[in-house]
Amino acid sequence: MSHPKSKLGLRLIQIPLGVLSLWAILYAPIALLWHVPLASILFVLLALLLNPFNINRRRSWVIRSTALSIIIVLLLLFPYKVLESTEDRMRFLSDKLVTEGISGFGLGDKIAIYGAHVFMGVGGLITGYPEVAIETLSMMIPGAGYRSWSSDFAMESPRIRKPLKLMVAQLQQLPMKTNEYSLKKKRIAWTRYDSDERVGWALNPVRLEAVANSIEGRWRINCTATVGMRYPSRGWLLLFSHAGRDIHFEEGLLWVLQEIGWIFPYQGSWEWNVYSDDYHLLS
Repeated sequence: MSHPKSKLGLRLIQIPLGVLSLWAILYAPIALLWHVPLASILFVLLALLLNPFNINRRRSWVIRSTALSIIIVLLLLFPYKVLESTEDRMRFLSDKLVTEGISGFGLGDKIAIYGAHVFMGVGGLITGYPEVAIETLSMMIPGAGYRSWSSDFAMESPRIRKPLKLMVAQLQQLPMKTNEYSLKKKRIAWTRYDSDERVGWALNPVRLEAVANSIEGRWRINCTATVGMRYPSRGWLLLFSHAGRDIHFEEGLLWVLQEIGWIFPYQGSWEWNVYSDDYHLLS
């Protein structure tokens, strides 16, 4: 006789496994649309590995172990094949955009690019870039051309802190009865991210605004970082480098989706407040 707690625990395991397995099943055909059959095979194997059903049965674990073994072997034999094939296809589509324009893209091409857009958004959540994920996935939602969120994640960046520190120094020079002071709008851009990837990926480039208000002897600084979520018609974005290999994404392909109304550009703002004696601004 099974206990209710054990059934609940099993359900808690099955739900995330089911979501991930469904994701893998959906991306198997999308990988074929990208002309990357190895990725399609890996997604099918991943779906078998993450299958949420029959977890307690021995046969199920034999199938999972076999799928995992094949995945490991394929990745060891072809460590860069998926990335290289994807980038080759991307360059082909980029050339097509130049020679044929948007009309040269068939339904399969558009679905493949849309799948890549979703993949990058979900990937941001998994790899520790939640703000990038929010901004990217929000482009799938039609509606208002302006959206805002509350988060002080931008304070992690020295590029964001620098003008705010200068503002704090200016606040100390103001007459005693001053109740409000505004920072002149600053445009901030990154040419390289180094250890500033989380903020740089989400905000590059950004327009920073700040207004300080005197409250009970302290300055509270209300900050707004505004970023335009719109893809350019051309532009190769460096995603990452590994073992001397640079992996890029052509943003012009996402521009195609933008132009045909499959994704929706907007102005996004991150808002937060910080006090002038906060350790971020004093260190």
